[in-house]
Amino acid sequence: MEIASSTPRASGPRAAQSAETTAEKDKKTTPLDSVGESSNDEFSVFMKKALGGDAKTEVNEEELFAALVEQRLEKISPEAAESFRKHKGTMSSSMAKADGYLPMEDVAKAALKACVEEGVVDRAQADQVNGEAFAAAQLDSNTEALFDGRGGPDDPTIAKAAMETALLGAKDIFAKFESGELSLTPRSLDIPSNSKGGSGGALGGAVADITPGNSDMTGEQSAVDGADGFLWKPESESDGNLVVLLPSELNGLIEKVEVHSGMPFSDETKEADGRYANIGNGNRQHYRFDRNGGEFGEEAFVVAHRTNGEMIFWKIDSPAERVD
Repeated sequence: MEIASSTPRASGPRAAQSAETTAEKDKKTTPLDSVGESSNDEFSVFMKKALGGDAKTEVNEEELFAALVEQRLEKISPEAAESFRKHKGTMSSSMAKADGYLPMEDVAKAALKACVEEGVVDRAQADQVNGEAFAAAQLDSNTEALFDGRGGPDDPTIAKAAMETALLGAKDIFAKFESGELSLTPRSLDIPSNSKGGSGGALGGAVADITPGNSDMTGEQSAVDGADGFLWKPESESDGNLVVLLPSELNGLIEKVEVHSGMPFSDETKEADGRYANIGNGNRQHYRFDRNGGEFGEEAFVVAHRTNGEMIFWKIDSPAERVD
């Protein structure tokens, strides 16, 4: 399944990081003190508190991201950081999975959006914080996603490091932003979480720079969303025809949903318009179609038009089969 958004992303500046920095992060074992830095500086003290205290010796990318968002907000104002902590607690309760797992990237982004709604930061500030924290939370060579620490041996969706190493890397990135050595385009909060099976995010998948109507539109292969995410159900129980469910994160943000036969998307590639059928299973928007999935050929693209004029799409490689 493939997903993309026309929202700008911050991959360019992250790619500008030196090979030495990336390799250093990949080692994940170098203590902070061994490179001449103190683990008791203001940044480290704040971060360790946000991450649960001195007893925690290891951190994954998603946990680090949430703490870095809090630290960036503290730089804006203590009120903003306190609001974030409050909303993070609320979101942690409501977004916890049945097994107790917390998708911390999604929790942090939801809390940051709540801060915007509360008015303690504006949207431009929130997108800047999101971009800086996302870049500084990278602990492995895959800078296109944030991963957690769950999984078996050699699982590529695990990204964690010793606490001191992670804090050193994040502090170094922030210093380069502040000095101008690295620049960063703000990362929109509307960009889906890059779960690839790691974060359990609502949308999942890698995000690509997509401009509607661009003949060069391409996406990045992504993992499926899992429970309560995107769903292509070729034969619904109600009428035997296709029903598409969108992740709940998109509730209220979608104007229409279509199925296309190819790219770039146009009137010529459009195969069918979805009929909005309310919010149901998993708090997800349902869109129904007048034929079953198998009638859409060998591949199809679900295109969701956002109310802000942007598009998100999912590539369906086998339309006759369920995809979720």
